[in-house]
Amino acid sequence: MTKPGRSQIEIAAQLLLQGDIDALWRKGLSRLTGLPVALPATLKPLPRPAGISTHAGKDGSAPRIWMVGSSLNRDGAPLSQLELAVGLAGLPYTLEVLSPVDGPLRAKYAAAGIAVRIVPELRCSPAVYSWYEDDVASLRAKIDAGQPDLIFASTIDNFAVIDAARMAGVPTIWNIRESEAWPIRLADRHTKIARRALACLGYSEALVFVADAARRAWSGFAPSQRSHVIYNAPSPALIEAASSVKDNAGVRRDLGAQPGDTLIVHVGTICERKGQVDLASALANLPEETLHKLRIAFIGGGEGDYPDRVRAALGPAVSRTIFAGESETAAAQIAAADILVNTSRSEAFPRTFIEAGIGHTAIIATEIDGTTERLKDQTSALLYTAGDAASLTRHLAALAEAPQDIARLADGAHDALVRSWTYADMLSAYARQIDEALVEHARAVQ
Repeated sequence: MTKPGRSQIEIAAQLLLQGDIDALWRKGLSRLTGLPVALPATLKPLPRPAGISTHAGKDGSAPRIWMVGSSLNRDGAPLSQLELAVGLAGLPYTLEVLSPVDGPLRAKYAAAGIAVRIVPELRCSPAVYSWYEDDVASLRAKIDAGQPDLIFASTIDNFAVIDAARMAGVPTIWNIRESEAWPIRLADRHTKIARRALACLGYSEALVFVADAARRAWSGFAPSQRSHVIYNAPSPALIEAASSVKDNAGVRRDLGAQPGDTLIVHVGTICERKGQVDLASALANLPEETLHKLRIAFIGGGEGDYPDRVRAALGPAVSRTIFAGESETAAAQIAAADILVNTSRSEAFPRTFIEAGIGHTAIIATEIDGTTERLKDQTSALLYTAGDAASLTRHLAALAEAPQDIARLADGAHDALVRSWTYADMLSAYARQIDEALVEHARAVQ
């Protein structure tokens, strides 16, 4: 999270120069333990006055909307923003996507006719409060110069653009996808910067959460009348990607599966938060005759030594397991699999569940956050408590012996995630929030 050009030594020197002992202590303890130091639960927001803008769009012209993301990588939040932007671009808005860094999704936006601009100023210092204030002022100048009619920001990490828009008097919609407890989610920020972030929850014309679990996580600071839940839905492009694979057998073979194997995939960065050690431990405890009916593929890059811990926990299952690395075709791989396992400790609602629903793939998942809002145990998924590898072992063993239950759960996931809430439903809900925010702002500046 260090701003480019500012090393850890420079940050420490600046904090020392300013006599910011608390920030130095927090950074030192975090580096020593390798864990974030949770913010005090009593932390209060640090609001700033609202700026005054007379800009309310031009009569008859399409509203200019900046859609701000944290990257253009092939990750869950950037992919979801891309799919939403493609739909919104077909409505009477003029969109421009802003990102602090370039990435592979830029080509996807270009193919959809959506302009992309790389704006390094979107990354504001998380560690030194005075630097953050200077960075937000620079970002506010960008907003003043560009005069968008509305800013649509994705993820809690983009609070700085909400803060800068507050100063510029530009209306915002904030699409929040995180459901971790806020003292942990903002733990890597300077305490006063975290207070600015908490204050930002009171600025936006609308806060749109992707699950009620995410809404609850931030409800202590988010005005209830401006908080809305809009579930993610499968876009036409995602449905096509998952359903257009002509050679499922080839995809399965690439993931190590032979004819007759039950293929299990786990998709996501191999890290502590994703909890893949649950799956490894569960597989290690399966009877040998059951294990030999399965093939397992972990799809995703790794963090630190956690992948080594997962490998070590596999025990005899290591011979039935591959680590496939990062993938640009995860939707097709999920569709080709029989079972998707998600072992996350905290996640509002994984994109991979929707991909499984499209592909008619059964789901086993931790009973966390937004999962229970949209999936029902034994009907559209098998759920278990995070860390309870014994329960996961029982689920895996049961499905390995009952292919008909795999098919039943796969159909249940499809009904819950694809049929009951459509892309058109989602797009209409977002457009309504955008239109209401624009009308509210226009009235305010008249």
